[in-house]
Amino acid sequence: MSEWGWRALICPGTDWSHLHPSEAGAYIEPMSYLEGLSFAQIAGPLPERRVLANGLEVIYSHRPGIGLCTVQAWVRTGSIHEGRWEGSGISHYLEHMVFKGTGRFTNRELTDAIHRSGGSSNAYTTFDRTVYYVDAPQEGFETAMEAIADMVFDPLITDADAKMEREVILREIAMCDDEHDQMLAKSVLEEAVRSHPLRQPVIGHRDLFVRITPEDLRAYHSSRYVPTNVVLALGGSMPPEEVFAAAERWFGRFARRPLNDIAAHQEPPQGGVRRADLIREVNTSKGVACWRIPGYFDEGASPRTYSLAYSARVTVRCSGVNFARNVNSSMGSTPRASVFATWGSLGAVGRVKPVRPPPW
Repeated sequence: MSEWGWRALICPGTDWSHLHPSEAGAYIEPMSYLEGLSFAQIAGPLPERRVLANGLEVIYSHRPGIGLCTVQAWVRTGSIHEGRWEGSGISHYLEHMVFKGTGRFTNRELTDAIHRSGGSSNAYTTFDRTVYYVDAPQEGFETAMEAIADMVFDPLITDADAKMEREVILREIAMCDDEHDQMLAKSVLEEAVRSHPLRQPVIGHRDLFVRITPEDLRAYHSSRYVPTNVVLALGGSMPPEEVFAAAERWFGRFARRPLNDIAAHQEPPQGGVRRADLIREVNTSKGVACWRIPGYFDEGASPRTYSLAYSARVTVRCSGVNFARNVNSSMGSTPRASVFATWGSLGAVGRVKPVRPPPW
C-alpha cells in the first residue's frame, strides 16, 4: 500500500492536500516564508565543537547580532543510570541539591549574580540526562559560565539542605500521585518495559527515595558528574575564540576523573500484546497505545525513528477528528532502549478507537 493509501485508511475523508512528505517519512505543513532559503540561511552556521584537556566536550552555536547567550551543561546521567539506587530518583534529587550552593558561593549569591546579569536559571532531569542552564543577555555570559561550572562540579551537599529538599521532593511525589496522567504513564511504562530502568519514574518511588542519604548523593555526584560525562552546549553572539577561552577558564580547571559506567540493560523480547488498566475516579477516559522501538544506537535504528513523534502526531490527530478531544504522542528515548506512545482522551462516556502503528 502506498503511503497516501495508508493515510487514507487511517483518516478516511480527511483532506491531506496541504501536507507534503518529508524524507524521514513525516508529513509536514509547507512554510512559504522559508521557500528559496538554503539550510545554512535557515539554521545559521554549523556549531563548532572542541574537547578540553580534561575530556569535557564543548559545542558552540554562534549567532551574531542576537545579543543573548545560553549556557547549558548536559550531564549524561539520568534515571536509567542510577545503578544501586535504581528507582529512587537520586538523579532528580541531586538536580535539586546542585542549586543549594557550591564550595565558593551560597545559593543566594548564585541566584543574585545571575539575576543581576539579567539572566534566569533552571534545570531538568530525564531518563538519560540532567541539564542545567542559564539564559542571559550577552553581557551575562561570564557570570553564567562561572555559575554553571561551580554548580555542576562543586556543589555543596550538606545534611541540612538534603533534609530540606527531601521534603520538597516528597511533596512533588505526592502531587504526581494525584496527577492521573502521571499515574497512567507510570502504569503503561511498567507494563511495556519489564527489566530496563526505563520503566522507573524519573522522580523515583517514595519508599526508595526516602532511603537516600547525603552520602549517597555525594557518591552519585562523584561517580557520574565527571568532565568526560558532560557536554557544555553554548549559544550566543560572542566571538568563538572568546567562548572557548571562557570554557577553558571555568570548566577546564576541574580534573579528569574516572566515570562509573553503568552496565547496559537488555530488555527481553515481548511475546505478545500486553495490557494495563488503571481505574480512578476521574471525568475522562484515556487510551494509550505503546510500541517498543530501537534506541538511538541500537541495531535497526534509523533516521525515521526521530520522526516518529511528529508523524504520529499528524496521523493520530486526524484519526482524532471523529473520536478524541485531545490526542498527542511522545517518545521516551535512551541510547539503547526507546518507547513510543500515542494517547487520546474522551469525555466521561466513550471508547477510544485503536490506532495502528506507523507503517514503517
